Amino acid sequence: METTLVIVKPDGVARGLVGTVIGRLERAGLRLVGLRLARATREQVLAHYTDDPEWLENAGSRAIAALRDDGVDWRALTGCQSASDVGRLIRMRLVDYLCEGPIVVLQVAGPSAVGRTRRIVGATLPLRAEAGSLRGGHCADVVTASFREKRALWNIVHASGDAAEARREIGIWCADTASR
Repeated sequence: METTLVIVKPDGVARGLVGTVIGRLERAGLRLVGLRLARATREQVLAHYTDDPEWLENAGSRAIAALRDDGVDWRALTGCQSASDVGRLIRMRLVDYLCEGPIVVLQVAGPSAVGRTRRIVGATLPLRAEAGSLRGGHCADVVTASFREKRALWNIVHASGDAAEARREIGIWCADTASR
């Protein structure tokens, strides 16, 4: 049995997709073991999206690839000179994004919960998410628009990437229930 973390982000809450997210997870045989409506603090989001060089490089590289696919001069649009710099910009925009409105924090359990949840949620970039996934079916935002509008990418939901990340994130968002 594995437990993972899912956060319905402010755009998902505002669009009334909390029930859709929970329903998809439950229909897949995953069990909801924690749920709370919250307002994220800057400290929580900064702890969640750490200043990890690997995360910054990966996030920046994915964004740069998407901008290049759109034929955009990523350096001109972002004002950055490296993938890590783009990753830092993304991180700060994520902090603002997650603090701008209510979020719903879910703990989901079941066999292979992390991997199954990730497949249900879909790829981080909505246009690369599979059509049947939550992001593929409910997100239309694109990286280029998010950078032009100087905001985070709206992709409705976060799901932990692996079991270790899930444990760390549950400690950040569910400290009062993490030991249960």
